[in-house]
Amino acid sequence: MSHLLDDIIKLVDSDPEVGFYITKYILSNDEKIQSFLDKHGLEPVLFYPLGNIFYFVNLSADQRKETQRFKKNKSNVKYLEQNITLMGLKTDDELLKLLKIKKKTIEEIISRNEEILNLPRPERYNDKTIFKEKLVDVFQLLFIAGKGQTEQINILLDLFEQEGFEDYKQGWSQERFDRIRKGYQEPTIKRFKRLYGK
Repeated sequence: MSHLLDDIIKLVDSDPEVGFYITKYILSNDEKIQSFLDKHGLEPVLFYPLGNIFYFVNLSADQRKETQRFKKNKSNVKYLEQNITLMGLKTDDELLKLLKIKKKTIEEIISRNEEILNLPRPERYNDKTIFKEKLVDVFQLLFIAGKGQTEQINILLDLFEQEGFEDYKQGWSQERFDRIRKGYQEPTIKRFKRLYGK
């Protein structure tokens, strides 16, 4: 049973720690999420991707920013840990010989990791950044399910209204519709076309 839970957590988020909290929320709110899927005639494949959106709209803006910051910091830790391991390996001539690795190769990897760590990244986090990341999957799955662009946006508008997210709780308006289209859907479409050339 724990393997199934591990698989769900990995499906929900690439970071197992973040995925755990999202999965816990989704499983505690499964009836609400399933009811939303039924209301819109959506396939079960959208249960966890839409569950992600339910989770994040129910967090405060500060909590969404902190989640994004946490994920970025964990990414940096990975490269730092690699460099520590590589620096130790670089000084062990016997192990280098056994593994048939040249010091120059290790130095190149360390240099690459340092370049990645030194890439300029904005220190300001937008609480919508994590939405954009999660909505990519939702829009792609809605597209695959045959939902048109207008219907996709209306589904999200309904979710945002139902959950009382920001001013969306006031219901449909052209301005809110356009905000989802321009802020979330169009970037996803551009990304999809860039990746798949469609």
